[in-house]
Amino acid sequence: MHGPYIYKLSQAHNLDLLTSTSIKALSSQTVIVELRNDYTRAKNNVAELSKRYGPRHDKMIHANAQFNEAEQNAQKALQQLALGFKNNLTLLQQNESAIVAALQGKKLNTVLSLNKKPVTTNLTVS
Repeated sequence: MHGPYIYKLSQAHNLDLLTSTSIKALSSQTVIVELRNDYTRAKNNVAELSKRYGPRHDKMIHANAQFNEAEQNAQKALQQLALGFKNNLTLLQQNESAIVAALQGKKLNTVLSLNKKPVTTNLTVS
């Protein structure tokens, strides 16, 4: 399962859009696809405008602001998805523990009920 891996990556490395494309669980998320497209458009816009304008030009300032916003939105969305995966994993682990405990209890009850049954033998004493 990808959940804990994604959560650890997002906490340790500020998971970015490029990393998320290599994680199948994230790359198919509609939100991630849209955010990645916004991020790529903003990045390409900055690259294109930087060929014509200096860093203090109004268009460059605006393009950089859009790029930073796209990057921040992507980070927030990835953090939320990672946290969701972590919460789902925790819930699944709790369910697994409850099932294991129920099975152990059932096994114990079966053993105890077998111990209560009288054992009959066909031995005769002479």
